[in-house]
Amino acid sequence: MLGTAAQVLATAKQVFDRDRLSVRLVQTLVAVALHDEMPLFDLAARLGGNVSTTHADLQHLGTINPRGQPGCGFITQRRNPIYPLQNVYELTPRGRRALSALVASMTAGGRCEA
Repeated sequence: MLGTAAQVLATAKQVFDRDRLSVRLVQTLVAVALHDEMPLFDLAARLGGNVSTTHADLQHLGTINPRGQPGCGFITQRRNPIYPLQNVYELTPRGRRALSALVASMTAGGRCEA
């Protein structure tokens, strides 16, 4: 089991290394993929983290990171159509491709390694 987890992390590192994503950022990216259009507070609760850290992670994964530099471009935010004071987050096409590459590398050979 530990070997499989190490393989998954090694694969994630290969897919996301050029964007310098930590395991926590990959976890946040997967949470956005699984819970499309979820508001910040709900994502933070889902991840078991606090709102400030989750917001910084979402910025890093988005277009502008917390330092005002270009982000990864994996997610986008927009106003919640039901509650306009909230933002919701979703994957960009680039984020979908990155996660697809990760899943494909984990399931190479027609069987799931995770």
